[in-house]
Amino acid sequence: IMIGTPIRESSGITGAAFLIKLQADLHGSIYGFLIYFSAFYWLSAYFISTYIRKKRKLDQIQQNYIANVTHALKAPIASVKTLTETLCDVENLDATKQRIYYGIILQEMNQQSHMVQEILELSKLQSRERDFTKAYVSAAEAFAPIFEKYSMLCDCAHISFRVSAALSQLPSLYTNASCVGQVLEILLENALKYTDDGGSIEVDAVGVRGQAVFSIHDDGTGISEEDLPHVFERFYKCSRSKSGSGLGLAIAKEIIAGLKEKIWVESELGTGTAFFFSVRLK
Repeated sequence: IMIGTPIRESSGITGAAFLIKLQADLHGSIYGFLIYFSAFYWLSAYFISTYIRKKRKLDQIQQNYIANVTHALKAPIASVKTLTETLCDVENLDATKQRIYYGIILQEMNQQSHMVQEILELSKLQSRERDFTKAYVSAAEAFAPIFEKYSMLCDCAHISFRVSAALSQLPSLYTNASCVGQVLEILLENALKYTDDGGSIEVDAVGVRGQAVFSIHDDGTGISEEDLPHVFERFYKCSRSKSGSGLGLAIAKEIIAGLKEKIWVESELGTGTAFFFSVRLK
């Protein structure tokens, strides 16, 4: 390799200086360059393909989300439209039928309003706009109002409701009491929905390696093996589903993920269901 540069003085160019270096290992340099170029090329191709796959997956999720919302709103809107047209078009409609129609319309609107609130809540959770600030709380004190509420609801439904004494003996939890309380309510509401008269619901907790594992067990209809892997998916309604938007368990999973905890389910069709979630101890 030879590099030359002119030597300048005020009178002009007087000469030149040259640097000459023998490049004996030319083949090694070319080989090294090819290795570097190949590695750079394949890494770039990998990251670009990964980005494209993720973008396609997000686009597909968005399309499915819109399709699910549209499908969920289609039936109640048609129902409300039909009932409203009947009330408007039929003269001298029986007062009893009017009350029934108005009751159905109100019920449909309440259900859709609840679903819209759940969609907004899920969107807020997935965009990480929810506050997950943690503090030390007592499990017995934080969840007492929830247990009292569902104890009364279970009494009305002729369902046995029991909270294990082990829960009151837990040390302080390091978590967000509002978030965990919402998860607990979702799971208890789900258990109440699928437990028949004369059934039972039990809430238990056990300390394991610096964590409290809460369990909500019911002896209701259970979940089939085919449905079990999908229960936390948005808008998924398993074969045992009676009502609801299919968003409650998806919200519970997002809250637990935001708290950096775990949630899982064990169930067999016809033998009941047990949901578990972990909470860090003091």
